[in-house]
Amino acid sequence: MPSIFDTCTDACGWIAAPIASLSYGSFGVPIRGTKHIPVHPLMMQSYKTLMMFLTCWAVTFLGVEIAFTRWGLLSGFLWVVGGTGGIYGIRMAGLAIAVGTWASIMVMINFLFGIVIFREPVADVVSTLCSFVLLIVGLVGMSRYSAPPPKEAINIVGLEEEEMPQIVEHEAINYQSMVGDLQRSRIVDTKMEETRHDAESTSLRPSTNNAVDSENLPHLVLFSGRISLTKRQCGILGASVNGFMTGGSLVPVHYAAEEGFGGAKFFPSMACGAMLSNLLIWGVYFCFQAIRDSRRGKTMRQTVDEMPKPFFRELWFPASLAGLLLSLAMFTSIITVTYLGQGVGNSLIQSKILVSGLWGIFWYHEIKGAATIAKWFASAGICMLAIIWLSIERLEAKAGGHRMMI
Repeated sequence: MPSIFDTCTDACGWIAAPIASLSYGSFGVPIRGTKHIPVHPLMMQSYKTLMMFLTCWAVTFLGVEIAFTRWGLLSGFLWVVGGTGGIYGIRMAGLAIAVGTWASIMVMINFLFGIVIFREPVADVVSTLCSFVLLIVGLVGMSRYSAPPPKEAINIVGLEEEEMPQIVEHEAINYQSMVGDLQRSRIVDTKMEETRHDAESTSLRPSTNNAVDSENLPHLVLFSGRISLTKRQCGILGASVNGFMTGGSLVPVHYAAEEGFGGAKFFPSMACGAMLSNLLIWGVYFCFQAIRDSRRGKTMRQTVDEMPKPFFRELWFPASLAGLLLSLAMFTSIITVTYLGQGVGNSLIQSKILVSGLWGIFWYHEIKGAATIAKWFASAGICMLAIIWLSIERLEAKAGGHRMMI
């Protein structure tokens, strides 16, 4: 049976790109109503990874032969690990900083690999670089103005504000699914912070009064104090990991395509890689918990009983629906990158932040204030201008325009 993708040209990429953006920008909507459920973020990620694994075999109905490539396994690993760093980044540094950081890095990764390394066709490299810079400005602006104001941001950490901002990032778990984990861990984190402060205050920061500057308080100390990172710095580091890992998760598509595994044929390998990586993270998580509990005198049975609960009855439908949207997003992203390239294709998909922002403004009313909404739309306009600019560079190159070499 011939595949429907056998005759695909760039047109397949232009069709797949908006579908990917819409799916990525909307996959958090089904699970937004589950924010009251104390589900661990890794458990929510597992639901979505499992759904992608189950649906990846549907490519056979499109005439695609099931085959596996090591590049797909690598891609799935980068995606899952990057998403884990994204969760940490949001929690430690906040919404706007984390998303702005990883969105910028992703766009730079796309330019570096797509235009500089892979030499994907564009009409003019310098002009394309300017469009990438403009895209970064737009993405950072949308991230900045979709974040809650300072007072609400404090309430998010304290879980006193009912409304939570929506985050949609294909390698990061939806922010709403973190609420339950934050509820359970807030007291523990507070006590650990107080203990750490008591133990380190003398050597790391002299105290002259009772006020504690939590922003400058060391959150992670390595190598006997030679390296000390604040909570904010740890968050930026986590967001950077997400930017590099997730931003590079579709780079293997280029090498897989050279071996005949591009396009839809790549999807099952990536889904299997994501599933194996998810299981690996669970194994590491369990071993860490078991070692920690054994030092506290707990039995292995107690460790098993205290592992995150699946909340299957409450989550199976919204998590499955979110997983379906995410699976569609990943599939169409692979198609986009295969036919439009890493540089232009994956950068076009970053308009997913535009979609999620529109959900927040018109459906959930999360972005408030005429001035803030106006600034968000201004940033969105810059982003759209950059996307159009990128598209023109690609179209002119394919039409035989001059390509400026680096």
